[in-house]
Amino acid sequence: MSVPILAGKPFFEALTLDGAVRYSDYNLFGSDWNYKASLDWMISDSFRLRGTYGTGFRIPNVPELYGGVSEGNLTTTDPCSRYSTSGNATLIANCQASGVPANYVQLGTTILTTVGGNENLKPESSTTWTVGTVISPKGLVPGLSLTADWFDIKIKDAIRAIPGSTKLSICYASQNLSHPFCDDFTRSPLTGEVTFLSAQPINTGREEMNGLDLGLVYAGGIGSVNISLDVNLTYLNKYVVLPFPGGDPIDFDGFIGGGNGGYPKWRGYGVLTAEKDGVSATWSTQWIGKATDFNAAPGEIGYSTPNVFYHNLQVAFKIDEKTRFQVGVDNVFDRKAPYIQSFTDANTDTMTYDLLGRRFYVGFRTAF
Repeated sequence: MSVPILAGKPFFEALTLDGAVRYSDYNLFGSDWNYKASLDWMISDSFRLRGTYGTGFRIPNVPELYGGVSEGNLTTTDPCSRYSTSGNATLIANCQASGVPANYVQLGTTILTTVGGNENLKPESSTTWTVGTVISPKGLVPGLSLTADWFDIKIKDAIRAIPGSTKLSICYASQNLSHPFCDDFTRSPLTGEVTFLSAQPINTGREEMNGLDLGLVYAGGIGSVNISLDVNLTYLNKYVVLPFPGGDPIDFDGFIGGGNGGYPKWRGYGVLTAEKDGVSATWSTQWIGKATDFNAAPGEIGYSTPNVFYHNLQVAFKIDEKTRFQVGVDNVFDRKAPYIQSFTDANTDTMTYDLLGRRFYVGFRTAF
């Protein structure tokens, strides 16, 4: 539903209120009401303010609930490997309390881990609000639009499968093995190695995320060449997971690896296109900001990652109104993925970085 409140007044070129309501009813999880409201205030043709507030409700899907439980060797970092030389008093005391021999060294890079569904999952609920502005300086730079939006998301009982590396790391960083994650694995009393580790999905206590989205869009030209530019940047100010009500938060913002994925403070993506007489050239760049390994200690190899940029180039030819031919290269400079100590595979975070290197392609598209 959209309701125009004001229009054509000083400082109120347009003021519009939008709203939506949704009702859900499930046999297993009962019913729930959710809503969303947004306000769009166009002060002038060049300046606009906007904001939204909404609630959300998500039930666990079928694989999260009833996916077959199985075991597999997953890439996992055992913090007790070579713990006696770590210099970390808490880690040393906890590994000793677990019966891990002082000379214990993890065999390989994987641990047998239980994955699959969890029939005890509950729905998750969320609240989201955003506030932002749109600036279009038509009198100065026609075709330019700048946006800035602050977002804040809170999820209660969030459904998440916390990787084994993270569970082990948090457990052995807690005083006297007091964290609930310490109940999710067992060790051999003879060798000290992990013999059981669960990474099935759970309902965390809470997840909180906020940050800033920045955007720049330009459509114009230089002489007879049409130019378009689209740049988007995201600053992740905060992302924490509270694994259970009242528990200590796990910081995700600025961290990477351990099967959690990558959450650098900064990310960006930009696309520049020049077109003339049916021939276009497009250059795109992806930026993945610096990050710190979830589980590595300061000073260790792979503790932190640098800024990573991936560049791509494409040239396209419009044959006629229905046919287009294109040729391109992805990862132009063959940027290699950085080393991550608690890697998921290939010595890096496969959920974040490109593994294929420089590659070429050709394409042909037509309509009938």
